Amino acid sequence: MSELVYGFTPAPAAASRSRLAETLRTDLNRLQTETVTGQAEDPANALDGATAAGRARAQRLDRINAWQEAAEFGEMRARAQQDTLGVVRDTAQSLTDSLRTAASVATAGARTLAIDEARAALEGMLSALNQSFGGRALFAGDAPDAAAFADDDAVIAAIGTAIGGSTDPAAIETAVAGIFDDPVTYAGTVYVGGTGSAPGVGVDTGETVDDAVSGLDEGIRGVLRETATVAALAGSQGDDDVLARQLSTAADRLTSEIARLEISNARAGQAEASLADAQTRLAAERTALAIAAAEATAVDPFAAAAAFNATESALSTLFAATGRLSQLTLANFL
Repeated sequence: MSELVYGFTPAPAAASRSRLAETLRTDLNRLQTETVTGQAEDPANALDGATAAGRARAQRLDRINAWQEAAEFGEMRARAQQDTLGVVRDTAQSLTDSLRTAASVATAGARTLAIDEARAALEGMLSALNQSFGGRALFAGDAPDAAAFADDDAVIAAIGTAIGGSTDPAAIETAVAGIFDDPVTYAGTVYVGGTGSAPGVGVDTGETVDDAVSGLDEGIRGVLRETATVAALAGSQGDDDVLARQLSTAADRLTSEIARLEISNARAGQAEASLADAQTRLAAERTALAIAAAEATAVDPFAAAAAFNATESALSTLFAATGRLSQLTLANFL
């Protein structure tokens, strides 16, 4: 007659003990890791029951990463705008000094050199203002895929057409002012970018930092107008005293426009500072979310150590029982 074994026949009982031993060994390894690291070995399982909060954190973190990347790009773009406006300012300031010198020196040669410098300055300013950053024109408003300004040859040609062959300095000045002071003519002749503002930089839900400066800014337009006016005097004729007074007046007006250009530069600087602040805030929030995620999967190392000891004891007991039943050595058991 077969031996009766309460609960299990010998083969199923051995299989059950084997499965239990495997479970205990797995738990033992897990608890050893958690005792050392203080973190759940399986974070997803540890977060079970708090998955909604975990998903919300993950979604927020994804948005933060996108905002931070956009803010970093926007900050560099605003800095590039400031650098460019600094080049325009320095060029205009150098021209102003030359105009004052030419106005005070009673020689036609000095005035010719100043007018030639104005032509070169106009070329340099337009070239600088046509720079792009990250594939987007810096000052083209809502049309960043194309140049913001016509090149200097096109601008000088348009001025020549407006002057119509006049050699009178006052008429030349009036013709140039007509191009730059009329928004429609300026936007179609000198400035060829978009008439709207460039998209701002999103740095949080409902929070955007504006792209503050475009070629329509009065400071940019004014500096270009005064520089172009002097450059157009290359074809003028008349009394040297009249021309000297014009150059002196142009220097005064250019000084005023440089001051307005600095306002544009300051707006770009404010945008840069706002974007830098946004990056700092987003980085702090990202750190806070990382801490919250770590806390959600944290394990009490003391509790893990106690569980480790209990599991180790259970495994030893199971080994002892199995050994008695099957004379199994420890090496074979493990």
